[in-house]
Amino acid sequence: MSLSKRERLILWAMVAVACVFFGDRWVLTPLWQQYQVDVDRAAQLERDVLKTRSLLRHRREIEARWQQRQDAGLVAEVSVAEGMLLNHLEKWAGELRLGVSSMKPEREPLKKGAIVQLVRCRLIVSGPMESIAKFCHRLETAAFPVRVELMQISSADPQKDVLGVQFVVSTVNLVASSDVVARRASAAISQLPPG
Repeated sequence: MSLSKRERLILWAMVAVACVFFGDRWVLTPLWQQYQVDVDRAAQLERDVLKTRSLLRHRREIEARWQQRQDAGLVAEVSVAEGMLLNHLEKWAGELRLGVSSMKPEREPLKKGAIVQLVRCRLIVSGPMESIAKFCHRLETAAFPVRVELMQISSADPQKDVLGVQFVVSTVNLVASSDVVARRASAAISQLPPG
């Protein structure tokens, strides 16, 4: 059976359409999807590289700031850490003219094998909103390790823009000596998976 010229042309057109369809479905579409995934991954990697370069540029500054915070705040005696926290809280409240109605320090029991011990202080202050905001800023930017664990705000006098705030603030003191800390840190780092 021989095909006419017209039938052969139609057959070749059908084969071409089928090749284009299956080529698109099984070759071009998966390649395009993989290309889009690769473009997105490359963009994410580029952002990661820029972030890493930025960290490396600021490495000395970050290390110096970390060392300063360690030197300023990680003390070996729990009473010194507690005194430092209480003195700073009283000083900041006094400078900002906040009324301190309660200040109760608490020491968390020392856990076996712990490197640091937690020292908490429950504090109730009242004053203008601006002074409360500045007090919070000082807590967040302190040169020694301070953490605000709880902050409850209430309106002490709505007519005078006076707030009452209850804080639970904590700091830590270094229980183990620096060589023990270094040994534990290097042991923890050596257990991390490579990469």
